[in-house]
Amino acid sequence: MHARFRSGRTLAWLLTLLVLVTLTPAYAQGPRWPGPPGPTVASDGEQALALPQRWIVQLKDAPLVQAPGVRPGPIAVLGQGGGNRPRLDSATAQQYRSFLRQQQERAFAAVRQVVPQARIQRQYAVLFNGMGLSLPGASAETIERLRHLPNVAAVYPDQRYVLDNFASVPLIGAEALWRAPTIGGPANAGRGVKIAIIDAGIRTDNPFFNPAGYRYPSGYPKGETAYTTPKVIVARSYFRPDRPPLEGSETPLPGPEDSSHGTHVAGSAAGVANTVASISGLSQPIAGVAPAAYLLNYKVFYANEESNFSAYGIELIAALEDAVADGADVINNSWGGTPTSEPFADPIVVAAEAAVDAGVTVIFSAGNSGPDQSTAGSPAYSPKVIAVGASTTPTTLAAGFVDVVAPEGAPAAVREQRYRAAAFGPRLETGIWGPFPYTPVEAVSGSSLACEPLPTGSLSGQIALIERGTCQFSLKVLNAQIGGANAAIVYNSEQGGDELIEMASGDVGEAVGIPSVFVGRSSGLALRDWRVQQGEAARLQLDSRARVIAQPADVIAPFSSRGPSFQGSLKPDLVAPGFNILSAGFADAEGVEVHTGFGVASGTSMAAPQVSGAVALLKQLNPGWSPADVKSALMSTAVTELYLDQERTERATVLDAGAGRIAVDRAASVPLLFDLPSLSFGNLPTVAGQPTSAALTVRARNVTRQTQRVTLAGSVSSGNGFAVSVTPDSLSIPAGQTASFTVAVSIPAGAPAADYEGVVRLEGAQPLHLPVWARTLPAEPGPKVLLLDNDGSSSLGLRDYAGYYGNALGELGIPFAYIDLDARADALQTLPAIGELQKHEIILWFTGDNFNPFGSLPAPTPLTPTDQNLLIAYLQSGGSLIATGQDLSFAVDFDPNPDPIRGAPDLFGGYLSATFVQDDVFGGAQAAERTVVGLPAQPWLSGISLDLSQPAGAVSDATSAANQTTVDEIAVISSDPRFPIEGVSEILRAASVSPGLRGVVGINTAAEPSLEQPVPAFKYRTTVLSFGLEGVRSDTGKTTRKELLQALLYWHVDRPTVRVEGVAPVTAENLRVRLNAVAETNTPATFVRYRWDFGDGRPFVETDQPEVTYQYARPGNYPVRVEVTDSWGHRAVSTP
Repeated sequence: MHARFRSGRTLAWLLTLLVLVTLTPAYAQGPRWPGPPGPTVASDGEQALALPQRWIVQLKDAPLVQAPGVRPGPIAVLGQGGGNRPRLDSATAQQYRSFLRQQQERAFAAVRQVVPQARIQRQYAVLFNGMGLSLPGASAETIERLRHLPNVAAVYPDQRYVLDNFASVPLIGAEALWRAPTIGGPANAGRGVKIAIIDAGIRTDNPFFNPAGYRYPSGYPKGETAYTTPKVIVARSYFRPDRPPLEGSETPLPGPEDSSHGTHVAGSAAGVANTVASISGLSQPIAGVAPAAYLLNYKVFYANEESNFSAYGIELIAALEDAVADGADVINNSWGGTPTSEPFADPIVVAAEAAVDAGVTVIFSAGNSGPDQSTAGSPAYSPKVIAVGASTTPTTLAAGFVDVVAPEGAPAAVREQRYRAAAFGPRLETGIWGPFPYTPVEAVSGSSLACEPLPTGSLSGQIALIERGTCQFSLKVLNAQIGGANAAIVYNSEQGGDELIEMASGDVGEAVGIPSVFVGRSSGLALRDWRVQQGEAARLQLDSRARVIAQPADVIAPFSSRGPSFQGSLKPDLVAPGFNILSAGFADAEGVEVHTGFGVASGTSMAAPQVSGAVALLKQLNPGWSPADVKSALMSTAVTELYLDQERTERATVLDAGAGRIAVDRAASVPLLFDLPSLSFGNLPTVAGQPTSAALTVRARNVTRQTQRVTLAGSVSSGNGFAVSVTPDSLSIPAGQTASFTVAVSIPAGAPAADYEGVVRLEGAQPLHLPVWARTLPAEPGPKVLLLDNDGSSSLGLRDYAGYYGNALGELGIPFAYIDLDARADALQTLPAIGELQKHEIILWFTGDNFNPFGSLPAPTPLTPTDQNLLIAYLQSGGSLIATGQDLSFAVDFDPNPDPIRGAPDLFGGYLSATFVQDDVFGGAQAAERTVVGLPAQPWLSGISLDLSQPAGAVSDATSAANQTTVDEIAVISSDPRFPIEGVSEILRAASVSPGLRGVVGINTAAEPSLEQPVPAFKYRTTVLSFGLEGVRSDTGKTTRKELLQALLYWHVDRPTVRVEGVAPVTAENLRVRLNAVAETNTPATFVRYRWDFGDGRPFVETDQPEVTYQYARPGNYPVRVEVTDSWGHRAVSTP
């Protein structure tokens, strides 16, 4: 068995919190930045297998806020009042709510017929018509039956979501807007507007939420009123029945084990003006963006036995519904996950978009998975919500400085140099420690590394200066302690440069009794040179107090997620300050005092409430504006001059920043509003030898009392030959009227498949702009298969298995291209650009014996995070991926330790739909006893039987590679191991031994159309095999390597179609009709199932033959449809 690198999930979440609560001093000088890890989304996961399954069942009738104007029985709900908000308390609304409840009761009774143990955990009506259910013991077949129940629109697995401003307020123009006569100062900024915070709870006793001077508005408080104040006027909490909160976390207030995340977010949005925040010895007056706004507290993320502060869809939908029903004007959501389906197939998005339809502006953080493209998160990828990325402010807080104080006249290189404290040894108290003399350890030992004990007394009363390298940090400091040092400064190696890291405890950390800190290499060398020049007169001090320091403003934080979105549109919409934001909570304290003090945090979570506060100001000034109006105003007036580097030399693109950084003072005076505030042309197909063009029509509405005259022009920011034109080039729009213009983009023939970006600028009373983005698809396809060699043979000296794959493809006559990724090791990107990947219909990626994930070795190893994000982007555009390798779970880092700079991509769990179960599925069985068989998930699998045993004779292409000694067991990443997620199938299992769970070694993922949902939830297809195809024997009479590969390729390219013959008007003389389903496909397949919708409202009929005779009850024209399933398990639905 291999010795493997593996990280711990629990430690990972602890590190996340440490990044949030400390003033990390590592990033003002060096090139890297701190930031919380990216959001992840998954079903309950392997750790929850013993818990009841939880599902969200959506019914077909519209929810309350989307009720139609007229219907038999229920009456219209939507009426004017409070802007365009629905009157949820009206008699007609209550009547419709009663109707929905009756529908749900009938649906649940039907569910109980299928799952007698089913229990309702939540019922929804306002934004989402459905129920959150516990379905213990439900199987894949059970869930399929539920999907076909009358009035059931969809059944979703419950999913997990994770929690993704003194300098920011003036930067975004909030202070300037406060001074406007229409607002009248910070004491009135946001007055009367209600901001809902769906998060980890708000600590109302933090001074940032001082209720003095506030009064409850009419109808409030609401919810758990013992935890409300005249500032925080609603308080509700949402706990899973099967995961109760820890002691002290049972209320809407964050308890001692809870996160300060919600408290911090609420303060950024609406903290009381002129609050004095004390942090690390510094006192600083701060205010939220809309300091007079009301706050509504919805605690969904809480401390429980899972200990990772995640929340789930069932509770999040309930919180969204309550926020709308409680009268929220703005809903802030600083959380999210990895999108793996179209927005319409995500129940959280369905609910959030209904909230927007109800007149509520909904804000989501874009995610912390940057800087790679195609990392924008869910639910932020909804076109109706505002997705927010993160940028910097001109000043920030930092703590931890090394200052040379003697002799006088020390250069800047040895003053105000940032340090990061070690994870071991005594902690420096807040204040100045020193000054003390210091000595480079080479002066007393001959080596700058201090890896051997230093002479006793050689450093008495001094600070030791030590270089990084060779031995553990704690050993270096312990050796300095032996030499008599009272502290140690370790400076980075040449390879590490000026990056600051937290020194780990190592083997002897507990023995260290002196403080130690880490500085960048340039700082360390400057300190060494000063000591050499000045001798024993040199003195320095360590200052742990916070300081306000300058930094480049309007730089996109590297962790900020980028576009395009899953469905190929421009995201994020905007960016806002989200780096080192000072607000309530995350204090350097213990217990609840963590929440009642102040601290800094970074992330798009911190940027979202900046926009929520800005929205509150705009709603105060323009109460009649719709969410789309607010979004347009913020986007068209945003600051576009943003950068990717701290030197401000590389301009940010629209995929980095969307429309730009918010400037709410500009937005408040916007003269025009647009129905399309960003112009996403998506993935444009191209034809070889011909130019590519597309156009969109934009409507502009004049919201002033004067005629607005504007000139319009398009400009290009990237893409050779790309052109943006606007017709007409000028408009005159009378007050209150609307006009249209057309934006056309063109790309010349022969231009590469790439991203093309630009902007439409409107010059008039106020400059406005609309961002433009398009991505062209390859004009000519490449070979059908792209073979990715990741077996480590070129970089790590492991065995080379490329021949097994190349020969099999060659024997099948499949054209393929080949890339040896490991020959490109040491690079942060080893895959070609997305346009090259899209030339291939299928990517076949094999890992051989490689089990080394990125980050486990000193040099980068494929697949790097950027590589994985490129594969995700390829899949999002409709690609197909086959991933195979006995240690692929480890090579892709199935359980990554979240990086404080960026979160790990979710290729393995999110797109391959897999989770690791155990290291060796065969459990040490003899090499001759390794058999894999097909599972009944899809008809083609019935004949599959694989031999992975070691051949007795020579190893060759005619036999196998004889290397399958550590085949991982995997399972669907779900709350139940029985492939319950629609579109995900466990296809292969080990049959030779009794495995730990099911012995699954293969999973397929594909979305299929159905009569209930004709549009698939996603376009990609994936297969993951936790064994290598090279190990499949071809000499034992069982399924050969070539036969298995051929079957997998057929499964990936199979595209069935169907049409219905015999449809005609039904007459009174001939109510009986004969219909025929004509089904075809592009692969060797048979059709095994037909489901008929005869268009008369009766239940669907299932047959196993294409011909059917049906008796109608009355004459008419009926829209007949049929759904067919072929032997590969793929489906097609006819159009009526």
